[in-house]
Amino acid sequence: MKNSIPTVAVLLSTYNGEKYIREQIESILNQENVEILLYIRDDGSKDNTIDIIKQCCLKYNGKITVEIGKNVGWKKSFNEILYNAPEADYYAFSDQDDVWMPNKLENAVEKLVVEDKPALYYSDVMIVDENLNYIGIKKNTAPVETCESYLSQAYGQGCTMVFNKKARELYNSYRLKKAVSHEAWMSILCAYFGSIIYEPETYLYYRQHENNTIGVRNNISTINKMISFLVNYLEKFKSGGLFCDYSKELLDGYATRMNKMQREIVECYARSEKSMIARIRIIGNKNIRYYNPMGTVLLKLYILLKGNKGML
Repeated sequence: MKNSIPTVAVLLSTYNGEKYIREQIESILNQENVEILLYIRDDGSKDNTIDIIKQCCLKYNGKITVEIGKNVGWKKSFNEILYNAPEADYYAFSDQDDVWMPNKLENAVEKLVVEDKPALYYSDVMIVDENLNYIGIKKNTAPVETCESYLSQAYGQGCTMVFNKKARELYNSYRLKKAVSHEAWMSILCAYFGSIIYEPETYLYYRQHENNTIGVRNNISTINKMISFLVNYLEKFKSGGLFCDYSKELLDGYATRMNKMQREIVECYARSEKSMIARIRIIGNKNIRYYNPMGTVLLKLYILLKGNKGML
């Protein structure tokens, strides 16, 4: 870095992570050319995770802040971390079982430093097994110009995300009423009111193990990817809606920041569970699309058929 060393607050939620947490903490605190403030909230672990974290605190005196909380689930846990984290120049989400390459944060900060508005960075990940042996690359989806698409699908992966202070301030300017994904919510906010940067490179080892079921999909056929897409959306619809919660929160917290056209589309999303007219308006909007044509057809078909929770 050419200027003074930037501070990066790394936000980590732990739960029964004793097997890998020490290695991840070490990789975070050994990042190059950035000043690290590691903020950990333990979500009610029942194993030795907290003891290991305390040992790391002694080793890295002053670098780690720990909050020991009750079990509220990863969504609420990460949101609490964002609200309570220390002031820093930049922020980064972290999983508890990965290993970061030494230049992960330095590289992200170099991409973000030119931004003067809320900005989010994410990249691809290298998939490895329990022993960090290479399996493959998990490609994330490049961002799109249409902010409306972010209400119905995820583009970035949380463990790769780094964002600036203005993005964190935007996030914290409104207290979420429901438990929503921190990575999806940050993506939505930056898509609507800031910018998103994607780099098709890998800067972390994304570990696959018995408690982690998200794997590499590069070698899966297109048909199987479409089936997976369908099943995924069906399950989310059955559980109470994919985009309604996000759109309602967006209206409650940020309606005055949106222009008229943006607000009308978000209102349609919010009403879509019960309104066929709202669903028709959504599927008729050319700016709402998936990252490939077939996905867009499937997405709009499900939006059309969704209706009330009991409809599917």
